Amino acid sequence: MPRWLTVTRLLIGLLAALVVDMAWGAYHYGLNHAGDLEHCRAFHPTRHHGFKPNCTSMDRHFGRGVPFTTNNLGLRDQAVRSVAAIPDRPRLLILGDGQTQGPSPWDQSVVGRIAHGLPFYEVLNGGAASYAPSVYLQIVNDLTSAGYEFDEVLVFMDVSDVQDEAAFYHDRPAGGVTGPARWADDAQWYVRLRDVVRRHLRGTNYLVERLEMALVSAGGFHLQTVGCGAIFDGARSAWPYRKIHETGLKFPAGYAPLGEEAGLAKAVRKMDRLSAQLRSRHISLSLAVYPWPAQLAYDDRASRHLKIWREWCNTHCVRFISAYGAMFAEKDRCSEWLPGCWYRRLFIFGDTHYNDMGASLIADGVIKAFHEAAE
Repeated sequence: MPRWLTVTRLLIGLLAALVVDMAWGAYHYGLNHAGDLEHCRAFHPTRHHGFKPNCTSMDRHFGRGVPFTTNNLGLRDQAVRSVAAIPDRPRLLILGDGQTQGPSPWDQSVVGRIAHGLPFYEVLNGGAASYAPSVYLQIVNDLTSAGYEFDEVLVFMDVSDVQDEAAFYHDRPAGGVTGPARWADDAQWYVRLRDVVRRHLRGTNYLVERLEMALVSAGGFHLQTVGCGAIFDGARSAWPYRKIHETGLKFPAGYAPLGEEAGLAKAVRKMDRLSAQLRSRHISLSLAVYPWPAQLAYDDRASRHLKIWREWCNTHCVRFISAYGAMFAEKDRCSEWLPGCWYRRLFIFGDTHYNDMGASLIADGVIKAFHEAAE
């Protein structure tokens, strides 16, 4: 057989495989991405961003569609509903960022699991992507000013809150906070190319992802994705264990204009104000922390992030809840041959958010702490 004919057949075969792969990717994308969460996102005059009230859509998150609903307050909820100003049972307001908002269906999310495990509370989810103490304070201001009552606030203090306070949020003279209209995306070309493969080439992505999974499980902590950046040592989560860019780089690459220490101090000030406001209204405050992949890969179970907020909670909280122990226990279960096996076990692959197992461990810790306090 002539060489040119062999090459032609090979090229035709590769082209056919590419077309089939693209068609499969398009089908999968359409199947899992019906709707768009942008339909429910909205500018908020005091919190920078939030969600439209009584909205139903689908959150597109790393290859799967997640049903998303809000209540009349514009907070994520199990279903569209009208929240009464005065509850008929104790009400728990949970504040946090994207992990609290939940990258999973409601029943599998951290807050959904907490609501199921604490049926004696009415649970409100005040979490949204990139929220931080400045916004937590504002949510409480907004709700109490509108006449809504609650008995306790649980804040999930995220590692990324320090960068958000240093480089993203700014207080407005008229009240509330403001910030950039959109996140800057500084992803390198190969990260963007990898994202194209993930979105449009289903079969190719499966093979590449399996290779990435094997490398991470073997301890190769170098994964990067569009939207999350460096999963294991990015600027947002590295401050507890190494020096990061103080003021030289803007968000999301660095901590300009305030810098790390000023961002941390600002977060503490905002939490001080939140604590004082809640105390004046006789509302209890609890605080919870959890590690990012960076903490499990390079930090330790006595992370600076953990220690700072545990010490702060000694004089401000009714309870302090840490998921560090549970997550490091999962890391300890990995063999020396697969030291990174914990990442697939706890996190959505290619993401810094917890998967169903990780969410379950966080929620179980909260539920246990609340039940112990009730005994």
